[in-house]
Amino acid sequence: MPYDPNKPANNSPLTSLPLREQFNALKELIDAVPAVTDAHVDGVTTVNPGDPAPATVDIAGSALHFSFNLPRGQDGTQGEQGLPGDPGGPPGPEGPQGDPGPQGDPGEVSQQQLDDAIDSTPSNVNGVDTLNLVVGDPPTQGEVQQVIDKLNELIGALHR
Repeated sequence: MPYDPNKPANNSPLTSLPLREQFNALKELIDAVPAVTDAHVDGVTTVNPGDPAPATVDIAGSALHFSFNLPRGQDGTQGEQGLPGDPGGPPGPEGPQGDPGPQGDPGEVSQQQLDDAIDSTPSNVNGVDTLNLVVGDPPTQGEVQQVIDKLNELIGALHR
């Protein structure tokens, strides 16, 4: 049975079976959240100025894997004309155009660009402590509220 945040209804009599089903559904949701203990930047790609700068994150085992697309800065303005050089000797004949060179390495990523990309990912949930609660049979309203509060804390930690 999936978790239903509307159960139990306010002021309804409490019975153990529906509450047990709610607790088990909550436990399944909590157990499905992977524990993250490590993070890796798998790739940073430089894109054209003005292009979007998406960041992706995947979870593999207990590690977060980040990839970033970061736009390079706009080209600067043309500098002033320099002084004429020494003519030296007579010019020689011009040779044929050479082949293009290989693609250069991607540009550097600033700390601010990295921080901005990380800020768009979910927070680390390692700060959410476990709920050490022994539930009575039937559970009290206070026990049910503690479970709801812990679930809200977990959901809040998953958001930025």
